[in-house]
Amino acid sequence: MLLVLLLALAGAAYAEDHAGTITAASADCSTANSCVSVTSLPDKIGTIRLQLSATWAGTVNFEGTSNMVTWVAMLGQVPGTGASATSTTGNGLWVFPASGLRGFRARGHVYSSGLVEVAIITSTAGGFNLGGAGGVSIYGFVSTASANNTLIATGARTLFGLMVTNPTASVQYIRLYDKATAPDPSGCSGNTDCPVMYQIIPTQGATVNGSGWVLPIPSEGVAFANGLGYSITGAACTVMSTCVDETNALAGVTVTFIYK
Repeated sequence: MLLVLLLALAGAAYAEDHAGTITAASADCSTANSCVSVTSLPDKIGTIRLQLSATWAGTVNFEGTSNMVTWVAMLGQVPGTGASATSTTGNGLWVFPASGLRGFRARGHVYSSGLVEVAIITSTAGGFNLGGAGGVSIYGFVSTASANNTLIATGARTLFGLMVTNPTASVQYIRLYDKATAPDPSGCSGNTDCPVMYQIIPTQGATVNGSGWVLPIPSEGVAFANGLGYSITGAACTVMSTCVDETNALAGVTVTFIYK
């Protein structure tokens, strides 16, 4: 189940790979073999991964464009470290947000010797960024016969993935809360103690696998300023600002959050 979520969030597969080598330097890629570029990026691209390898000496700049005329420095993040850069003098892997870009390139800014092997991998929108110190956290839960009012984490959080599965015989409902304390649906009034999102969890009628969904989330995630919490109930909401019903959910609904 978790593997399904990770693949779904990552766009299941990368859209396209681009490879080349750099053996020269230039200010605008006019010199042969000074750049490896990807142009005419489709709108669906969410992230770009750049990997440099082999033996070489020099400086490679990371650049992008939204109009195919003006190229600007791109800040890439090193997964798992929180480090970021717009250029490098050594090998490594960097991840870049690609929303709105029409082109991306690795440009030889200074070339001294050797050969830079370049791989540019574009992935579909909806992927999530695993960068940052410590990576992301995963939270899983199976509902009980209650309203399942739960605070996952307090403080500013970013939600990168959410999957729910309902093997019960009835439709269930999940609500997400931006709160520093556990949700209290009975206190919902005028957007105080009210959910920021509400969604139906469909059923296939008590089947072994059940039914469910993966929430589509942009690569930059969804911000929760105060804390990340949820409830799972058997009651629908018609108006978010008066979502007070705490009808107990059925036991067995599974949820998986990926957040930071």
